[in-house]
Amino acid sequence: MLELHAVRIKDSGDFHAFIMRNLENVRVPFPLTTDAVLQGLTETKLWIQRKILDQDEGRSLMVLVRNRYTQEIVFIFSAFGFDWRLPKCEVAWMIDQKHEGLGIATFVADKLIRYLFKEHGLNKIICRIEPGNLKSEKLADRLHFKKEGTHTKDFRNGNNQLVDVNYYGLWTPKAT
Repeated sequence: MLELHAVRIKDSGDFHAFIMRNLENVRVPFPLTTDAVLQGLTETKLWIQRKILDQDEGRSLMVLVRNRYTQEIVFIFSAFGFDWRLPKCEVAWMIDQKHEGLGIATFVADKLIRYLFKEHGLNKIICRIEPGNLKSEKLADRLHFKKEGTHTKDFRNGNNQLVDVNYYGLWTPKAT
């Protein structure tokens, strides 16, 4: 039922449609993404081109998850901020609101986290979640992330507010 692949230029239209369809849920936690998409399809395509360049240079990975039958994007998983000295990265995710509660986010994020640890040799993966984002906090918990603390005024959200974020970490067993 699900099909996964790294983001491609030809995904621009579907990516744009996904963000617009889920704008209410993604605008606040993903301001840079939504700013690009709200400028239109041309800016969305340029934004995706930059993401592909980052992937090619080992700075990020963005995976789109589609319904195999409808080809509609249902989940987006992103790994970025790679620090190869440690090595670690940060992850973020977005799920289509009509696919929430089906286990897709847990299933796919778990597989991609395992891939990042095994294939990229990471020791640690972090995620930052604004307090009160209960769905993302529950997903981080299901993925065995541990809350490491709160960073005060550490993120500017889509409402242009400087907000606190909870830091969650996940260590590979080989890092201990």
